[in-house]
Amino acid sequence: MSVDVDYVSDLARKAAFELIDGRWFTDLYGEDRQAFAFYQLPPDYLDVGTDKASVSLYTTGGNRGDWERTDRLTVDVYAPGTDAIDISEAISDLLVNDLLPHDLDAGYVDEFQVDVTPHDVPFPADVNQAQTVYLVTHRPQ
Repeated sequence: MSVDVDYVSDLARKAAFELIDGRWFTDLYGEDRQAFAFYQLPPDYLDVGTDKASVSLYTTGGNRGDWERTDRLTVDVYAPGTDAIDISEAISDLLVNDLLPHDLDAGYVDEFQVDVTPHDVPFPADVNQAQTVYLVTHRPQ
C-alpha cells in the first residue's frame, strides 16, 4: 500500500533563505555584516564592501523516510578575511536553533543539523569563501 505525502518543494532552501536573507550577523570582533541569500549568485556577488556578505544556498540530495524527508543543504558564505567563517558560524547557530524546529512562512522544518562544520574553502579572490553543510529534516506539510 502506498501512502501519498506532499512535501513542500525545496523546503530546505526556502527555509534557509527566509531565515538568512537580509539579517545582520556579528563577527568575532563585534562588526556587523548583512547577509544576502541567493539561489543563484549574481555577477556582483563578490562586491560585499565592509558590511555585507553574499550567501549561496543549494541542495545536493538527501533521503526520504516513511514520514520525513531529510535534504542536504550547502550554505556558502562570501565575505572578506575571516568574516566569511565568522558569518558561517553565526548562520549555523541561527539555523540549528538548539535542534528546535522552525515554523516559517516557507513551511515547518523539524530541524537543521550540521553535517559538515563551517570551514574555509580555497577561493582565488580578495573575498573568502566559507562552507557549511546541513541535514534539514521536515515532514509533509
